[in-house]
Amino acid sequence: MSVCLDVGAFESLGRSLAQLVHGDGTGGVATHATMLRPDRRAAGRRPATQAGRFGGACCGLAVALALLLGGSCARADSDTTTAEYRIKAAFLFKFVGFIEWPPATLDRTDAPFTIGVLDGGTLGSELALIAAGRQVNGHPVRVRLLGRGDSAAGLQVLFVGRSEAARLNALATATDGMATLVVSESDGALALGSAINFIVVDDKVRFDVALHSINRAGLKISARLLAVARVVQPDPS
Repeated sequence: MSVCLDVGAFESLGRSLAQLVHGDGTGGVATHATMLRPDRRAAGRRPATQAGRFGGACCGLAVALALLLGGSCARADSDTTTAEYRIKAAFLFKFVGFIEWPPATLDRTDAPFTIGVLDGGTLGSELALIAAGRQVNGHPVRVRLLGRGDSAAGLQVLFVGRSEAARLNALATATDGMATLVVSESDGALALGSAINFIVVDDKVRFDVALHSINRAGLKISARLLAVARVVQPDPS
């Protein structure tokens, strides 16, 4: 058995992010002008093969991140679990470039953009390596490893590992009004309040998106991210 990066989705995200950065010339991670409220017409869509949809060679950023991952697949005898979390960490950091938080979320220029990881296996350490020295809209990125009972206050992103799936609904509810993107990796997680949920399909890491959780958190999401999601759940409200 091997766990693989979904190369088509990953390359598409890399190309889209490069276009976002090139478009505003700032070199920042997010370009707010390209962020849109989710379009319900995109909900439930299963995108066509990503390589065919976007075409061409992957951009330099995708190549660099692929090299960082050390390849797109890892077999069980080379620690599949570590490889899976390395891939998820790379995706998670890339998600940030396609989400817009309310302006008041980081009201101080020196406030860190904080990603909390609760029981994420090696994802926390892998994410810390990727985020080291990086900024989001001029804010330094900080990765916080959380323990059970730690507060989610001050987090822009909260990743909840699968062993905490039973508490996911309570954790998501606790972030109401905080503009926190909740990311998970458990079966049925979107129904419990997660906004983005990782899933392994045919040994490839993919992700699903719940628009109602995005909207409830007061966030805006790029249509480019929705285009490479495996499933986009609509907002019933």
